[in-house]
Amino acid sequence: KTGSTQITISASSSLSPVFGLINGSGTMVLHRLGWEHFNPGTTIESSLDATSYYFIEPRVTFSSPGFSTTASTLPASRQWTSIASNGSIVVAVALDYNRVATTTDGITWITTATLPAQALWTKVKYVGDRFMAFATGGQAAYSTNGSTWTSMTMPSIAEWRDVAYGLGEWVAVANGGTKAAVSTNGVTWTASTLPDGGDWNCIEFGKNKFLATAIGDSSLSVPNTAYKTPGVNTWTAGGTLNQPNISLAFGNNRFVALSGGYSGADSVSISFDDGTTWIGPATLPAGQNWQKVTYGNGLFIAVANNYGNVAISRDGRVWTLQSIPTGSAWCDINFVRFLGAGRFFMLSGLTTNSSVGLMLLTGATTQARVVLASGRVSSFRIWEPGGGYTSAPVLTITDRYRDWE
Repeated sequence: KTGSTQITISASSSLSPVFGLINGSGTMVLHRLGWEHFNPGTTIESSLDATSYYFIEPRVTFSSPGFSTTASTLPASRQWTSIASNGSIVVAVALDYNRVATTTDGITWITTATLPAQALWTKVKYVGDRFMAFATGGQAAYSTNGSTWTSMTMPSIAEWRDVAYGLGEWVAVANGGTKAAVSTNGVTWTASTLPDGGDWNCIEFGKNKFLATAIGDSSLSVPNTAYKTPGVNTWTAGGTLNQPNISLAFGNNRFVALSGGYSGADSVSISFDDGTTWIGPATLPAGQNWQKVTYGNGLFIAVANNYGNVAISRDGRVWTLQSIPTGSAWCDINFVRFLGAGRFFMLSGLTTNSSVGLMLLTGATTQARVVLASGRVSSFRIWEPGGGYTSAPVLTITDRYRDWE
């Protein structure tokens, strides 16, 4: 509401509310100049009444951090499967290989580190204060520096798929049953039981909960989710996803579940709680064999096998495609907190021998609003700090009288 001008808002299923003037003519569409949804990814309020007020104010914009890529060649052509970083070193593991590839700059790689066994290593992740790696035959190992690896004994032989850390506790999930494991020191493990048998393949920590998702479920026709609280060895069944989930990420105060592992996948769902309630699914810009989604620098980024684009989103609901130099057999992407602004690192392999890697430098654009006092701009409220900048962004203020830059 501005002065005597009253505005009505009607929402639609396409998430494009239309603004109409009660005592005038014309329409306004959300996301045109000057309009923004300040809680990205959330639904528009269903009931808007006389208590809703709208203000016209100077618009603040910042320059984008941009998008650039740097090629990286791994030390050998192998079926690389997974990549992780502790901020100073990047680690990659492969199928049927007991060597770990490492790099400190993303360009020069070495394979001096050795895993405890020759196995089909499918996962490496930096959790808590250490790297953890898992293989399909039940083998597991940890390292505090990425170079020296020690074998871990899990509670049972299983295909351990993923691990997460939160509030002093590590939790791992396994494929093909109800097996999970809990550790309080990152070395010794205690068995835990998931609420339903399924192809559990992902787990992340967020909102003070561990959330696990499955590709498939033994008792339901759709995939399942489950969550637990740190310190409590009891799982609770979560909400139901309506697509096979290949990857899970937590960022921007939400969980994002990516469909994939098959050709034509195009769905993403988000949860603002512990996985009980899911919004979506949203539709990705292209149906592909999506493999992994990760979060960093204010953005979610997803990669697909043999695809020359990545999908990028700030909120997990609205996605855009960004081209990359090559459509390799991409199987993993992870945010690497090194080299100043941080980088996303993409890994190729899994189903084929490859030595292709790719670093992405990008991030969310800074977002802010002005604070007005006596008709003047008194300060700024930055609600999205942005990321991926290698230099200070350019600030522009737009109002009806003049522009500042």
